[in-house]
Amino acid sequence: MEAKHLQFVEKQQDNPNVENLRVTGTIAAMNIVSTQESGYLNKVGLVIREKGLLLRPLENVLYIMAPYCITNGELSEVYQGIISILEAI
Repeated sequence: MEAKHLQFVEKQQDNPNVENLRVTGTIAAMNIVSTQESGYLNKVGLVIREKGLLLRPLENVLYIMAPYCITNGELSEVYQGIISILEAI
């Protein structure tokens, strides 16, 4: 799973809506660039909920902490959802 995180993060490095990408083991985090004020009502959190993902934004920081039992297909769905979120921001 860690290798998948690294691959995903590397692909997002040039995304203008993402900054400060980091990975530690199976945890990945990224700051989502937003013109709105930081806080739990930031647009990032609303867009995540609209996409139906169970991800927790902390202000404009998106953490991915996938459980060890996640399948490759499920993890791919999470990554596709994040890409969709980044396009919607």
